[in-house]
Amino acid sequence: MSKGMERRELAAILRDVGNFSMDNFAGRLASQKTVRLLRAFGINPGYRHTWYLRGPYCRALVGDGHAAREVIDDLPELDMAFEGDAV
Repeated sequence: MSKGMERRELAAILRDVGNFSMDNFAGRLASQKTVRLLRAFGINPGYRHTWYLRGPYCRALVGDGHAAREVIDDLPELDMAFEGDAV
């Protein structure tokens, strides 16, 4: 793993935020954008993106994303509710 998030944390976030897939270009692009957008919400996942043809790109995230696939099915569901959300 790179200096970014731990494999289990990355896998849980990518799985619960959207359709996580490293098997096709659209899935990899969505993963790059998801992790980059975390900064807008005050979460620094530890990846340094550069701007590429279709948006943010981080080579280390590609490798970590492939590694995250190994643990994604074994993770419990995250509680994505925010304080004050109706239950």
